[in-house]
Amino acid sequence: MSRLLWRTALAVGVALVASFLLYAVVIEQPLQDDRRDELRSWGQVLGTVLADQLAGRSPAEQQQLIDRVAKHSGWPIRVTAQPPVPQRPGHVSVRVAVAGSATPGTFVEIGPVALAKFARTQRMGSLSIVFDLALIVLVTMVLVWPLWRGHKRLGAAAQAMNAGDHSARANLPRRSPIKPLGDAFDSMAETTEATLNSQRDLLRAVSHELRTPIARLRFAIPAACEADSEKREQKLAEIDADLDELDDLVEEMLTFSRLAHGSADLQGEPIDVETCVRPIAERYDVAIDDSAAVSVIAVPRYLSRAIDNLIQNAKRHAAEHIRIRWRAEHDRAVIFVDDDGPGVPADQRKRIFEPFVRLANDDGHGIGLAIVDRVATSFGGRAWVEDSELGGASFAIELPRHV
Repeated sequence: MSRLLWRTALAVGVALVASFLLYAVVIEQPLQDDRRDELRSWGQVLGTVLADQLAGRSPAEQQQLIDRVAKHSGWPIRVTAQPPVPQRPGHVSVRVAVAGSATPGTFVEIGPVALAKFARTQRMGSLSIVFDLALIVLVTMVLVWPLWRGHKRLGAAAQAMNAGDHSARANLPRRSPIKPLGDAFDSMAETTEATLNSQRDLLRAVSHELRTPIARLRFAIPAACEADSEKREQKLAEIDADLDELDDLVEEMLTFSRLAHGSADLQGEPIDVETCVRPIAERYDVAIDDSAAVSVIAVPRYLSRAIDNLIQNAKRHAAEHIRIRWRAEHDRAVIFVDDDGPGVPADQRKRIFEPFVRLANDDGHGIGLAIVDRVATSFGGRAWVEDSELGGASFAIELPRHV
């Protein structure tokens, strides 16, 4: 941007110098010739008029008339019978014979008049041009300066982000001509910073979650090799359970990553809630309340995954009873999974939908509810938890209704 500022100033300066040269070479010389011809014409007219007026007058009367005209015109005028004086460069003189004069060979001589004096008006016009160009330069600099300053701040913020400072912002003033661009950059920077922080937190959480089953496998494999046949089967079953846990965690992570970063196929379609929910409920032996038929807009496999995660979460906390129900609310449909467990403290009801946030009595991975929240928001809905009529927690997922 500094290059633009200097290039603009240089271009205006070059235009100013070129204007002077153009005026001096192309315009001034022809104007000087025109001024000489014009001055001679005016002098000839004035001399002719004066010669007619002076004819028949006494020398004293002639002198009075000449003095009065010279005073008003500002030009030197005289009556003379002398031979013409050679003209000086840059001056013009005009001689007109006075007919009927008492002295033969008498002339009215006007001049010599300097062309420079006659050109004062034109020179004032030239100064006006110079002033206009100077004003253009000043206005250009005033207009370019805020643009240059805003661009400099935006460039500094971009360089800081490139160097690793993801908290850098342009924070352009409200009157900056590139304020919309600065706001767009700041919004992008905030999104980038949030994404990177989320990825770092996710990486730390995944590392922690993987450490436990891997550690168990590290000890279980040598133990299985050294055990007798009866205990070996038990150890192998434990190893298989740890591998299943690892597989479930990786699958959960892949699902969450696809939903979080927009790589999943999210072209929703009408889904009958009962058709989606009933097979999952029967697999976990969970009761379904009688509810009116309703359809939602979602992707079947992601909605099934969300319902599955809610039921698994309820089974980990329920004392005895789990219930699934749903209802239509105008252009929305809400699916509830209730349990009779200890419930969720009010101050934790938003945090539990964040990745790897778990309550003290939760032995899950901490990613299931985050997937539920992502599924809901991906289709324009939301997820929340409230108190259940069964005495525990009631997890709800709201989605657009298909009518």
